[in-house]
Amino acid sequence: MRTGWIRLAIGVVVGCLPFGACVRAVHQKAAQPSLWRQMDTGRPDAGFSAIWGASPSEVFAGGGYLADKVPTGLIMHYDGAKWSTSVAGLADFVVALWGSGATDVFAAANRDSTAGPGVIYHYGGVSWSPMLGSDVDEGYSGIWGMAPDNVYAATYEAQVLRYDGSRWSKFADSSSIGDATAIWGSASSSLYVLGDDRVYHFNGWCWSTITLGYSFISMFGLYGISTTQIWAVGAMTPEEDSGFGPASSVVFRVDGESWSQYAAPGTALVAVWGASPSDVFAVGGAGVIVHFDGSSWSGMARATDVGLSAVWGSSGSDVFTAGDNGIILHYNGTE
Repeated sequence: MRTGWIRLAIGVVVGCLPFGACVRAVHQKAAQPSLWRQMDTGRPDAGFSAIWGASPSEVFAGGGYLADKVPTGLIMHYDGAKWSTSVAGLADFVVALWGSGATDVFAAANRDSTAGPGVIYHYGGVSWSPMLGSDVDEGYSGIWGMAPDNVYAATYEAQVLRYDGSRWSKFADSSSIGDATAIWGSASSSLYVLGDDRVYHFNGWCWSTITLGYSFISMFGLYGISTTQIWAVGAMTPEEDSGFGPASSVVFRVDGESWSQYAAPGTALVAVWGASPSDVFAVGGAGVIVHFDGSSWSGMARATDVGLSAVWGSSGSDVFTAGDNGIILHYNGTE
């Protein structure tokens, strides 16, 4: 693995107003061990792609399993003591979760885990049901919201939809957006969509495009602590990065209007979540978990070699990550 400083040029393709960019890198520091505990889900046949919670005792994990070789959707619920099935047998594989509360949860789901058609399910406290107007031909890649009547979803084919509390409809003109892998925002006038090698920003009027400077990267995870600290994680393939080995991690952060790359250990990173500017977690392939302490990223002791696809927490000492083989891990802040 290459250590030391990483430098690159970040280009900006302006879709409307200029969106500035600069380069900043952080030296990688040594890994520090941490305690992650494997939780009993009772579903070793399942793969989890999403996790989200309203509180430490209201956590949902979504994904799916094969039933007679057919991808089938599954959502599980954690009540603070144990995991149980919230719904199983969905016709669609759950790929993303977001909610405004424990009785207002949205699940983006696809017929296949990475392909359409897609639909969004809603949980109102009793059962899950597909939402009218949320059907898309292509698959969903992410969902995020700010309120029960202000929810956004992105598809792999660059379509952005908005839910206004009564129905789903296309949001703004997203014709300038390429393939999308994740979505996050703080307001309708500050929305971010992650692409393979770029970030799209909607400022309330139009979209601008920020290229990340590499052609051989695939970005997967996006999360904002605030509008001035937004993280994007992914992988760099060996074609571009022969010094790192297969699918090494890639991490970018925006501070205001400039994107910087940070060094991070491990292989491909798939998801990111943070409790504060100095307490951010990212997870990925082969059980990799890395942590940002406010100045640099370091590796945390692995509790599994299974790929991890999602991470969420109620605080820095109550963090959940989920992935293949029914794996859900919990971190309580103790080292």
